[in-house]
Amino acid sequence: MLVFRYLYRPRASWIESLLRPGGLLLYETFTIHQRDLGQEPSNEAFLLREGELREAFGALRVLSYWEGLTEGPRPDAMARLVARKRPA
Repeated sequence: MLVFRYLYRPRASWIESLLRPGGLLLYETFTIHQRDLGQEPSNEAFLLREGELREAFGALRVLSYWEGLTEGPRPDAMARLVARKRPA
């Protein structure tokens, strides 16, 4: 499952439930540091706290996790997660 630039916290458990055993989740969205860049989104409801993405999917096995600034002329503050649902 792929989720990019979207955050609605109540959906985390639902997203996790949609994965089959062994299924992968790739998730990327903005962190609270996006506000420091003076860019949208700036509403805290749509910005992750540090480590929050990993915590939201704690039942999954994390294969890769990263938080920081993207490269390019207009960097964004992002968190990226690659995780696998454990076998049943």
